[in-house]
Amino acid sequence: MKVRLSSNIPLGRDEVEMSGPEATLRDLVEKLAEPGIGLRLVDAQTGKVGQMFALSVNRRQYDSLPGGLDTKLKDNDSVEIALAMFAGG
Repeated sequence: MKVRLSSNIPLGRDEVEMSGPEATLRDLVEKLAEPGIGLRLVDAQTGKVGQMFALSVNRRQYDSLPGGLDTKLKDNDSVEIALAMFAGG
């Protein structure tokens, strides 16, 4: 199954191949943390997506989905990853 990626962070790819029909958003996040991309979205202490990231599937925030990170992905789903921009002064 292919999942489309869009991000304001350079990922070096615009899609990722997921194995099996039961792949979840959590599986994708773990795959993105592997060497090659090395993007760690989940805070190891809380098990949640870090506050500096916004993560959505087909334009719906992941935490508004019934399964959260355990939401099953479908072929050609679009996953958006954004690094939150903060301003100081």
